[in-house]
Amino acid sequence: MNARSVRCPSLLLVLFVSMISQTSGFTAEPAGKSTKVDNHGDPLPPLARLRIGSTRLRHGGEITSIAFAPDGRRIATAGHDNTLSLWDVATGKELAHFHAPACVALTFAERGKSLLWCDARGTLYRCDTDQRGENLAGQRESLHTSNLGSSERIEAVAFTPDGSGAALGTSAGDIHLWGSCGKSELRVAGSIQGLALTSNGRMLAVNKGREGISLFDLAAMKETRVRRSFGTDTIRSLAFAPDGRTLAAGDYDNHIRLWDVTTGRELRLLEGHQRVSISGKNGIFCLAFSPGGATLASGAADGTVRLWDVKTGKETARCAGQGGRVRVLAFAPDGKTLASGGSDNVLHLWNPDTGRAVGPMKDTGGAVSGMSLSPDGRTLALVRMPGKLSLWDTMTGKEQPHSPKLPALVCVAAFGPDGHTLVIVSAAGQVHFWNIAKGEEAQPPQDIRTIARLLAVASDGKTLAFAGSDRRIVLWDTKAGKELRQLRPQGNTLSSLLFTPDGQTFLSAGSAGVRLWSVSGRTADRDLSSKVGGVMTVTVSPDGRMLAMGGQDGSVRLWEVASGKQRRVMYGDKAFVRAAVFSRDGRLLATGSSNGTVRLWDAATGRRLHMFAGHRGEVVGIAFAERGSTLVTASQDGTALVWDVPALLESGRSQTIELSVLQLRTLWRDLGGADAPAAYEAVQTLARAPAQTVPFLRDHVPPASAEKLARLLKDLDNDKFDVRIQAMKELAQMGQFAEASLRKLLASKPSLEARRRAEELLALLADPAAMTEHLRTVRAVEVLEMIGTESARRVLHALAKGASDAPLTRQAKDALTRLDSVKNR
Repeated sequence: MNARSVRCPSLLLVLFVSMISQTSGFTAEPAGKSTKVDNHGDPLPPLARLRIGSTRLRHGGEITSIAFAPDGRRIATAGHDNTLSLWDVATGKELAHFHAPACVALTFAERGKSLLWCDARGTLYRCDTDQRGENLAGQRESLHTSNLGSSERIEAVAFTPDGSGAALGTSAGDIHLWGSCGKSELRVAGSIQGLALTSNGRMLAVNKGREGISLFDLAAMKETRVRRSFGTDTIRSLAFAPDGRTLAAGDYDNHIRLWDVTTGRELRLLEGHQRVSISGKNGIFCLAFSPGGATLASGAADGTVRLWDVKTGKETARCAGQGGRVRVLAFAPDGKTLASGGSDNVLHLWNPDTGRAVGPMKDTGGAVSGMSLSPDGRTLALVRMPGKLSLWDTMTGKEQPHSPKLPALVCVAAFGPDGHTLVIVSAAGQVHFWNIAKGEEAQPPQDIRTIARLLAVASDGKTLAFAGSDRRIVLWDTKAGKELRQLRPQGNTLSSLLFTPDGQTFLSAGSAGVRLWSVSGRTADRDLSSKVGGVMTVTVSPDGRMLAMGGQDGSVRLWEVASGKQRRVMYGDKAFVRAAVFSRDGRLLATGSSNGTVRLWDAATGRRLHMFAGHRGEVVGIAFAERGSTLVTASQDGTALVWDVPALLESGRSQTIELSVLQLRTLWRDLGGADAPAAYEAVQTLARAPAQTVPFLRDHVPPASAEKLARLLKDLDNDKFDVRIQAMKELAQMGQFAEASLRKLLASKPSLEARRRAEELLALLADPAAMTEHLRTVRAVEVLEMIGTESARRVLHALAKGASDAPLTRQAKDALTRLDSVKNR
């Protein structure tokens, strides 16, 4: 897509910054005092001006485990972000937050005075909490360690309701017992995929997938004779009724069966959850009985929670609105509240009698899957699970009124260049053009017959690029409402699509690297970084000369488009770089990572200017407002943050220097070299010495002359050998400007001598080594634009008056347009 320091007064943020420091290798910035809060009264991180959305009941990653405290006033969550949080049920405020790597399951113990959780290596941890729920992080202790093999991991954990005992199932088929459940081990055939304990901890149900269910009497330490291999598909979830007499099991095919534990007889079949289209992500993920046992709750891949009457098997209520799959369920001790969590990273609270959402938060939007900032920086469009589109004012942090005419489910959205049109791709496979000022369609929707996951809008607004889960890229003509090109990039995943500023080229990034595609199809497509795999995001500088690629290894790589070579590599930490954007003037680069941090870089020097910490989940979107003094970031934690960066802008400015004649000549040589990093250093150095550089480039880079080109072409057939050789030399230096004219010359049936020399020149120009003069002029224009003074503008104006079809002329004109745009802001 893109200093005043303060000390956070909240224990939550202190612990979060500490956690980020441990996991990312960075130290928190110097701290001061701050009293800034968001619209809900929760503290803002340093340098954040406002928060869009709320942190309340929002986990940083997919929620994989939840548990109510015995008093029902607190609830704990753990997730894929390797953290554990404690929440106040009444207000939704986070009471505690700490690092809990690879947490598989958690529960309250000792009447709510402590939390227990188990990690993937089979270690049980205990952490005390007082009655207010404040975490005493320093009191964490290990209660039990399983001796697992190097390839083993804990696949399932079942706690007794009071937290006094646990059963831990491994991928190798071992069951480790702890506390009141015993100290021995059990062995079953096959991998363990799920466990359930009766409330008294005496009976254990083991889910072995397609091999069915086994029941173990833990008092006798043996398997009972009751075993079931039921259903049409693999078992996915288990739960005992409070009395221990009934076992519920859900499978991948959305069947829920109730079993009599004593006889093994099937009591009832429950059906209603819907299949989703993504293979391997279907099924009943979780089951939970109400405290009285009369109601069974089920959560599935279809994003719904359903309530069932155990006696009749009828569905009594349905909880809809959760985005993505429902992973975990828990009833409050009084049975009046049902909590659910899953892939939308939100802790949902429901009334089990009605299925309606309850609790403190009216905004039920989940994890952010995409964002787009309007060109003026005033309006932010967020797409949040389950396909909810919302528009926000970045000055106030308030949501704008939602029009009922908007598509019910949105896949992706992006602002057009006019700033008034929002391009929306709906789950129905249509593209809509929404006028946000008028609150109506700007033109009729167009049927694209695909569900797009990625979307890019060209600078003229006339062309779209979109891609779905099948990795097929489609170029779409918005005026004609039809497909222009269809492309299939290499690699297993596709992470980014975007157009270059001139709209003539667009880029795709993914597991196979980055590829540049011609919009018209008239010029050759090319791989820019086929040797760099695992590209998570790509962005292009405003002048179109440079790309920034974020990788799985935490690197940010700058690539020169003209030469197709890498200029610089910057490293943050080992977290994936998921989003990147250049500032409008190209001087700054902002990147967002999978650990929630945001980094601001000096694009010229590669120096890190600042690291922002404030998001709980992956940063999935990032953008600079028009003047570059504001940065907006969106995260899977369901929020967006608006950051102030004016103080950091000044720190990125370089001091001017003075160069000698010898240094100028050396830098001029490097400017045309094949060594991209050395050439980039030459660009930066020359830009810092405007007094010497501008007159030097004025004398060494003449405008492209059509008259000179015609004379040199004629001299290829000159009677004098020296003249022919000199003409070839100068034509070779003209590079791409001369290439088209040489081909026209060959088509005009020239003399044998002129033909031989024209063919020799074309073969020479095809050699990458012949790009020296072309690269030198491209980089020289870049230097003049970076300097941007009146004297530099005069040189660019002279170059812009050259031959109209020359690349140098076009580049000079584009540079002047960008400089004028910045000047007029």
